[in-house]
Amino acid sequence: MVIVGLWTPRWAGPLDLRWDGAVYYVLGTSIAQGKGYRLLNEPGEIEAIQYPPLLPLWAALPQTILATSDPVIVGSWLKIFHFFFHSSLAFATYFMLKTLVPRYLAFLGVLAFLLNVQVTFHSNLFFSEMPFGLVTVLFVLCKHRSSNWVHETLAAVLAVTAFLLRTAGIALFAAWIVESLAKKQFKRTAVRLLISGIPVLCWNAYVFHVERSPSYTSPAYPYQRAPYLNHNVSYATNLSLVDAYSPPFGKATTQELANRLWQNFLGIGVTLGEAVSESREYWRYRFQFRGQRFPILKLIPQRSFYIPLVLLGGLVLGGIIVFVRQGEVFIPVYILISVLLLCATPWPEQFRRYLTPVTPFLLASLFSCVLAVGNWLRMLRPKLVRKCAPIALMTVLALIFGAQLDSLYSMYHYHLDGVRSETYAGKLVNYQLFYYNPSSESLDYGLDWLKKRAKPEDVVAASMPHWVYLRTGLKAVRPPLESNRDRAQALLDSVPVAYIVLNFEGEMQFVNDYILPLVQDDSQAWKLVYTDEKGLVRIYERVRSEDRDKGEQ
Repeated sequence: MVIVGLWTPRWAGPLDLRWDGAVYYVLGTSIAQGKGYRLLNEPGEIEAIQYPPLLPLWAALPQTILATSDPVIVGSWLKIFHFFFHSSLAFATYFMLKTLVPRYLAFLGVLAFLLNVQVTFHSNLFFSEMPFGLVTVLFVLCKHRSSNWVHETLAAVLAVTAFLLRTAGIALFAAWIVESLAKKQFKRTAVRLLISGIPVLCWNAYVFHVERSPSYTSPAYPYQRAPYLNHNVSYATNLSLVDAYSPPFGKATTQELANRLWQNFLGIGVTLGEAVSESREYWRYRFQFRGQRFPILKLIPQRSFYIPLVLLGGLVLGGIIVFVRQGEVFIPVYILISVLLLCATPWPEQFRRYLTPVTPFLLASLFSCVLAVGNWLRMLRPKLVRKCAPIALMTVLALIFGAQLDSLYSMYHYHLDGVRSETYAGKLVNYQLFYYNPSSESLDYGLDWLKKRAKPEDVVAASMPHWVYLRTGLKAVRPPLESNRDRAQALLDSVPVAYIVLNFEGEMQFVNDYILPLVQDDSQAWKLVYTDEKGLVRIYERVRSEDRDKGEQ
């Protein structure tokens, strides 16, 4: 009933293909068209090396069967697939929790999973979070029956599948190997190490090959493989930067990488609390007491909103200790390695997203700790303390469900927005997406206008080039993040870029800091040809030589 209730308001129309979803879809189109694993939006259609290929292959399947790459038509089928992934993950989570905690806690745990705003939001995105989460939970269910060689083989297949969905699947491999080592099953450890090594080595060999190919060292334009173009380079290159959004800082030293890991790890308790409840922004808002009716509330410190997050995160970490004491190795090791991989990245704003497929295991750890605390309280001598044992569980449930229900209502009531798109055949389709705000709407209207104006050979520079390609069919790149204006102009000319699309709300605002001064101050090179009524989107056109000659005359 909960799953149906969550999906009914957003059932119509395609899956949300914005952001990274557009990258996966473009790669899937390339596979479906027989061009290999390439970014079709890029001039030269370069080989992709950031994401493993399984999710793009999943996008290629309906495109091949339906004989169309129309995002609206194919996206509707992808939505059915993601409904299956989301609902299956919920049931799989219940069966996994049932092996670790009492049935009533397993039921409460899967409700906490379904009502999690991040889980609901990502179930509507063409990201790898849902299928990756499903595969990892199914892996644990098979692994628990690993005495049977069939289940052991199936677990191996699922582990390889997880890695091919996300490179973070290496945490699954590592925990799998550590578990057999802890049980002193050395032959099984060797087999698992071999199985894990094959996909990891094959993928890295492919990346190594591409990075040393002539097309990589001599790209279609000079900055095509710049480290800050994160989708055009490998994850290793992404992680090597001091700041992914500030190229002038350059590559990080070993000490800087260690400091990043340590600083991120220091706040992991709060991050884990967010993953099982709601964001710190939500709790900060809830703890802004005005005190009109109760002036005493003004005495509560402003930073007290961290208390519920630290409490929940502490229970998750405490659950890891409980698991270890119970002899359960895999789940605590998987959580810890996933957290370490998370802390190594330079994108702290993405931590909640990366923890979404790990949420079933975080909830298992949290409820195991709550159960252990309750059992400990019941063993204490004071009768009053024993009677208060259920309060621990009720407090945790109140914190989780109170925040989740409030946020879920707000997201559906205020942020489930109407969208209108056209198929390639010109048919209008109305549907709803989460957080399709006025900025997103203005951007799509601007791209529709650009599609009618631009020539087929024109190249567009935008902060979300893959979405531009899906919406217009035009080649699209990300602008150079170059503070020197002459250098930036030379790089744009090297593509060559005919149009620049700037949006002033939403993601990737840092791009404007580099490009906006250039196009505003050089009217001889760029002219403003489109802006929406709200001023959220601007499109600049390169002044062509014939236009410049007419102006001089």
